[in-house]
Amino acid sequence: MPNSQPQQIVACVVYTDRMIEASAAQVIHNSKKIDHIELGWSGDDCTRLYRKTFPIPPKQDELVEALREAMSEICKKRPESLVLASPSPLKSTAPSERGFDSSGYGVTEASGLYPAWSGLDLYALACDACASIIDPMDIHVQLDVALASLGEYHWRLNHKELTSETTRQKQKLYAARVGRSVDQVIFDEHSVSYVKLSSDINAALTQQGVLFEGKGNPYLSMLHPHRCNIIDHGFNDDFEGDCSLHNDCFGGMLTQRALKRRVEIYRSDGLSMNKIALRKALVIVEYAVQLCEILVAAHRPSLIVLDGRVVNDRDSEMGPDGLLISAINDQLYERLAVIDVDGNVSLKPSYIQHNFDEGFRFVQAASCPNPLTYGALAHAANIIAAAGKIVNLGKRSGKQSME
Repeated sequence: MPNSQPQQIVACVVYTDRMIEASAAQVIHNSKKIDHIELGWSGDDCTRLYRKTFPIPPKQDELVEALREAMSEICKKRPESLVLASPSPLKSTAPSERGFDSSGYGVTEASGLYPAWSGLDLYALACDACASIIDPMDIHVQLDVALASLGEYHWRLNHKELTSETTRQKQKLYAARVGRSVDQVIFDEHSVSYVKLSSDINAALTQQGVLFEGKGNPYLSMLHPHRCNIIDHGFNDDFEGDCSLHNDCFGGMLTQRALKRRVEIYRSDGLSMNKIALRKALVIVEYAVQLCEILVAAHRPSLIVLDGRVVNDRDSEMGPDGLLISAINDQLYERLAVIDVDGNVSLKPSYIQHNFDEGFRFVQAASCPNPLTYGALAHAANIIAAAGKIVNLGKRSGKQSME
């Protein structure tokens, strides 16, 4: 890659699947516009500086110590920016509230799902650990699902996976007419809604390469779905729910814990393993489709990405690359379709930004191998580019080659 482009080292600390990881990478971006961000490490990978695994649930003092160790390793790289990803809900992610004790920026809320993370002031912890290296205004804390949404968007944009080939060809013709590149058109028109289905249910949207913040609630667990009644399979979902507060909200019906409890009930009822697997799959498909309908109504994304343990059960034939995603797409298509005056069934164009192209699924499994890390680095690059703070690595640590 050309050395003339603005570049800097950014770092991130993420918590993924019982594990804390700290990584750093050089990031290249266009200093005048935020529509071109390249994560400039070799082979789409970054330097992993630290990794520690935990039993479930981890103890808070062990967690804090690991976070300090991770940031200590990061500081050795002398990064310009640091992003922390939190699995627990945050009181505030508004950058304008940093530095005010009462604001709650980067402070985790009390959470029964993540007791070790409850009440942690991640921003203060990072400022203290990196005080002599990173400006406090260059330390950022964000919800993990938001960063994963960014990671999926930029990964797909850079790997030509954000749209189908049919749509890309149409946009290529349009780009030629208006004197723009096809990548710019795709960047402007496409958005990714990322949904995490795991111990809780959260979602985030990325539009034009940046997070859509301030006008939506990422926490979807408390919403209530319609009860599943699948007549064709003789199955009426009478599961009472697993949420201590709402009972049959999405969090009580579709999370990993709720599905585990369902399986225990089905076993006690004497159902066969095949019937249990079928019921579990039907429940996931039904309620995942309802979540997708909500996102379509709220944001009209061009792509929905489902991730998390609920849909990533690789021990099942209903895994992310198998029948599960196909069934969700089929059901969603039917519910968004309309019948025209000639009696033809088609997807209503106003529901999503781009029609279902043959062979291209509107709902997909995650594509980026590490969306959290990729998204955290992209988030830092976005902020640096927006602020116009371009730091030439050559001034700090010698000339850097980005070939």
